[in-house]
This record gives sequence, structure tokens and C-alpha cells, in this order.
Amino acid sequence: MNLQNLKSLFIDNGCTKIYIKKLSPNDNSKNQVYFGGSFEILNILPISEIKNEEAGDCVAFPIFKQRINIIT
Repeated sequence: MNLQNLKSLFIDNGCTKIYIKKLSPNDNSKNQVYFGGSFEILNILPISEIKNEEAGDCVAFPIFKQRINIIT
């Protein structure tokens, strides 16, 4: 599968927007997608309730997570 075939697959199934994020070399299947330190990106995503997750002792800032609502 190449990028054009993947794009066609999305379009054929009713997708009107595709967002792409280039991953860092150290990203792997265990990592969650990280958009950055602000909530500005959330304006374009169909998200549910944002939850504050306990970060643990070694992290000095809160970690916020939410699910993306998938429309099928």
C-alpha cells in the first residue's frame, strides 16, 4: 500500500479530512500520539471528555488524555 492508495481508501469510505503527524525516530507502537503542550489542536478533533491522569512522582506537570470519537 502506498500513500495514494491509502488516501483513496479513506475517501472511498467517506473521509473528508486526513491529518498527518510525522513521528520522531524514537516513536514506536507503544507510544501514544502526542500533539504538543496546548489544547489548540483539540478544536479540529472529535473528542470526548478530557481527563487528568495521575502523572506520578517524576513528572512535574499534569497529563491530560481523551478519546477520539470515531464515526462509522
